[in-house]
This record gives sequence, C-alpha cells and structure tokens, in this order.
Amino acid sequence: MTYVYKLRLPDTVDIKQWAENTRDRFDGSGWRIRTHENSAPRIRRIVNQMGIFLALVGLTALVVGGVGVGNAVRAYLDRKTDTIATFKVLGASGWMIFAIYLMQVMLLAALAVAIGLLVGAGLPFALQGFLSDRLPVPPQFGLYPAPLLSAALYGFLITLAFTIWPLGRARDLPAARLFRKLVAGSGARPRRVYVLMLALTVALIVVATLLLSPQPKLAMGFMVAAAVCLGVLRFMGWLLMKAAARIKHVRSPGLRLAIANLHRPGAATAPVIVSLGLGLTLFALMALVEGNMTREVTGQIPKSAPAFFFVDIQPWQIDDFIETAQNIPGVAALETVPSLRGTIVKINDTLAEDWDTSNGSGWVLRGDRSLSYAVDIPKDNVVSAGTWWPKDYAGPPLISFSAEEAQELGIGLGDRLTISILGREIEGEITSLRDLEWDSFQFNFVVLFDPKTLASAPHSFMATLEAKGDAEERAYRILTDKFPNVTAVRIREVLASVTDILGDIATAVRATAAVTIIAGILVLAGAMAAGHRNRVYDSVILKVLGATRKDVLRAYCLEYALLGALTGLVALVLGGIGGYLVVQHVLEIDFVVMPGIMALVVTLSVLATVAFGLISTWAALSIRPARLLRAA
Repeated sequence: MTYVYKLRLPDTVDIKQWAENTRDRFDGSGWRIRTHENSAPRIRRIVNQMGIFLALVGLTALVVGGVGVGNAVRAYLDRKTDTIATFKVLGASGWMIFAIYLMQVMLLAALAVAIGLLVGAGLPFALQGFLSDRLPVPPQFGLYPAPLLSAALYGFLITLAFTIWPLGRARDLPAARLFRKLVAGSGARPRRVYVLMLALTVALIVVATLLLSPQPKLAMGFMVAAAVCLGVLRFMGWLLMKAAARIKHVRSPGLRLAIANLHRPGAATAPVIVSLGLGLTLFALMALVEGNMTREVTGQIPKSAPAFFFVDIQPWQIDDFIETAQNIPGVAALETVPSLRGTIVKINDTLAEDWDTSNGSGWVLRGDRSLSYAVDIPKDNVVSAGTWWPKDYAGPPLISFSAEEAQELGIGLGDRLTISILGREIEGEITSLRDLEWDSFQFNFVVLFDPKTLASAPHSFMATLEAKGDAEERAYRILTDKFPNVTAVRIREVLASVTDILGDIATAVRATAAVTIIAGILVLAGAMAAGHRNRVYDSVILKVLGATRKDVLRAYCLEYALLGALTGLVALVLGGIGGYLVVQHVLEIDFVVMPGIMALVVTLSVLATVAFGLISTWAALSIRPARLLRAA
C-alpha cells in the first residue's frame, strides 16, 4: 500500500530548502518528495531545453545582427570614400575623420535602437490576444525595463565593435589610395590603437553576455564557437580568392569573368562568404537543433495509449476480469501483468544503503519498488545484453534489469541482487539487461524475475485497457461495477493535457527558429547590397567594352552560384558540427542526422546568393554608362 500526502506550506517557507531538509532528516526512508518544480520531471526537462533553445536564438540573432551591422557600415563607408579622400586632401587629421564618422554611425545606431525598442516593447501587446490562447501559462504582459536596457546595450556595443575596424582602416589610408579604391582594394590593417579598442569592445560584449544571459556557460561556449566560425569563414574566403587567381585558360567568357570577379581588387568574396556563411551556419545549426528538439518533444506524445490503468486485481479475479473486458464491444487491447512490491537490500555483498549512487538512479535502491515476473520479453522492451530465460525455466532465481539504471548504478551481468519481498529475502543473478520505453505508456519494470521464482508469492495483477469511442465509458462502468475492489485510473484526460502542452512547446520552437532565418535573410541582403558600387563600376566598363546585359547577367549568375555553393558546403560542415555538439552535449538529446535540412542549406545558399545578387546587379545594369562616365 502506498500513501500520498499533499502539503500546503506557509508563503514564508522556502519550499526547496524545506524539501532538502526533509530528505536529509528522513534519509533512507524511501519517500519521494515532489514540489511544483519537479511534479512533472519529463515536461520540466523539455521546458528547460526550450529555455536553452531560446538562449541560442537570442545569441544567434546577436551574432548575425553584428555581421549585418558590419556590412551596413562597410557599405556606408564605401559611399563616403570620395568624401573621406576630400577631407584628407583638405588637411583633416585621421582622428577627426574617425571621430566624424564614428559619431554618424552611432547616431544612426541610436535611431535604430530606439526603433527596435519601440517595436520590441509594443509587439507583445499587439499580439496579446493571439498569444494568450496559445500559451500553456497565462503571460504577464507589461513593460520590463531590464530586457529593454540590455537590448539597447547590446545594440550599441555590437555597432561599435563592427564599426571600429573599417573606420580605423579608412583613417590611415592615403587620399590617393581612397580615390583608387575601386581598382586597388583596401587591405590595410588599422593601427594598434584601433585593434585595442576593438578588443576592449569585444571584451565588454563578452562580459555583458555572461552577466545578462540566463545560460552563462552556454553563452560563453557559443561566443567562442562563433569566433571560430568567423575565423574559418574568413580563411575560406581568402583561400577561395587565392584558388580563383590560380585558375587560368578558361574557355567560357562568362565563367572566366565570374572566376575573375572572385579575386579582383575590391571583390566582395570574403565579406559575402563571412556574412552568408555565418548566417547559413547558424541557420543549419538552429535547423538541426529545432528538428531534433521537435522530434524529441513530439516523440514524448504516444501514437496510441491505453484509456485506463487497473490495479489491485486479485489472482482469483484475473481470469474473469480478462474474459469480461474482452467481451465488451469496442475494447481494442488488454494487457495484464503480475504486480509485487520489493526492496533491494543488497547488491552482491554490499548493503544497498552503502552503494555508490553518485552517477544516478539512486531512487531504485530507496524504499520498495514495483516488480514483476514474465515468461516472455515484455512489449516495447529490448534485451540489450545477456540472454532471456527459456519459457520452461525452473532453476535458481534469475533477474532481468533495466539497462539504463544498471549503467548508472554500475552493475551488470553476473551481479547478484538480494530483494526483500513481503519480509522474505530472495537473491537472484542478473542474466539480462533491457532497454525500456518509458514513453510508451505500457508496463515497464526495472526488475523482472523469471516466471518460477515468484509464481507462488502473494501478489495482485495490473492491467491496461485500450478502447474506442463510447467503449471507454462502457468498459469503465462494467468493470468497476463487477469488480468494486479494483481501482481504475483514467489517463485519457491527463494525456490530452500533456499532449497539448508538448504541442505548444513544439510550435514555439518552430516559431522562435524563424527569427534566426529572418535575421539571416536580412544580413545576406545587406552583404550583397554592400558591393553595389563596385558592381555599377564593373557593369559600366563591361558595357563600354561591348558586353550585353545578358552577358553580364550570365557572368554574375555564375559568380553568385559559385559563391553560394562553396559557402553552403562550408556552412553545412560547421553547422552540422555545431548542431551535434548542442543537441548531444547541451540538450542531452540523441542527435539524428537530417539529410533534408542539409540539402536545404546548400540549396538555400545558392538560391539566396543568386537572388539577392541579381537584385543588386539589376539596379547596377540599369545605370547608363554615359551618366557614370560624365560623373567620373
């Protein structure tokens, strides 16, 4: 018999501390204390995983947004090249130029931050009616200053970090070099003072992230991984330009021009690979994490589950119970198992209370547990080690143990368990280990005996019953009327509630993953737009030399397709590695490779690069050569 007590404590009591004190005071009692925080541990685990996922979404948006800021600043400075050169010719100092454009960029950043804060603060209120009915917990809508201030801080720091390098580089370039930028490139490194300023800003971002993030370790690991990705992508951009420069004697004029565009002075190859590659890497990572999380969440929802659990069926009732249940129209399945209670008192020659449970599964050794015996391997159980006993086995006691709990307890085949059942101690040898499906809503026992050892021991039976439609109520009424001592536990309503919660979580995972996709698209558009000035210059020169619009478009299509394909492959590798590490070691979910997502990453890379590149190129082709030449 099991007793359950529900306690209501005064509001002044720390529930967590009270539970810990009670466990310490009654150590070894076998009691299980559950608070509101661990009343549903599996759902709690999924909610915690959702929290980690949301933290990843925020960090991803932060990094991708930073790359977008860098592209925007680079494009802005490209448009101001002539102005900066003029300032230098007129005698303006480098520090004055740096200060002027830094103030301009930060003023624009202030405007962008203000708009972002207004939209971010107002959007929850605009969606209040939509979200209230779709969240499992009623949301508390309001203005929360702390998140808004942290968002503003991140906005200014990210803008500053991605502004210092291009401004510092432009500050030290000679005026003549700036005027020749379209054909000479700008590969100079900024002075050490700017590198130091950049390092200090990055350090502030790291500190802010660690202090403000709800997952500091995850944030630190993510930022280190993002830095590694940026370095790898930058190296791949340099490597691609070097490789393209070595390719000679290409017959096709369009392909030759496309390859030349990859390594010409001022080529946007490296920035596009970094921007597109980082966006796609994070997209691949988030898509793999989202796919594995959705699989994990929806996997908790059984495709079919029994309508009732019946307990305390006595041995003299079991045959009649089975016959009665099977004769009820609409009953789809009935499963019965013997049920006993026992306490593991000894493992080999060591008392259970002295056994090391630091690796987990200590609950198996605390108090009495449900156990059973079986002739055949139970449904949804798989023997992973050892052998199952013969159906006609009649020897010394044998035990089949749960593989997961055995691993955590450090026991295995050949170990002996002494179990106290109704005051009698029975020693049995573990001869097999089983993988259990706890989510199947079927009977699962950590300890199973062979069919002979406990057959004559006093015990009862349990049953699960599946029914269709109106048969549920009919089965409940008939069985409880005929067997009043049997307890029927309804699980349909509970399962429906849990299914709704898990479904809402899966939907939230997909919705939040969309944020990173949108951010990546915006960054890609900015990266392609950043090279607009160079493409205008190139298209005009090609037109003057006799190239048609079709010829130029074909060359650009090939260039963008090459960029997209190579970047997509690199992003696929980096995103796959990152996805595996997050899923397997952070979320602690079994990682499953998803070929569809991998193919989507490469396809999206090519299509997005070509599409946004052609949008920018089309505008460049629309400019008449005479107009640009007169302006020059």
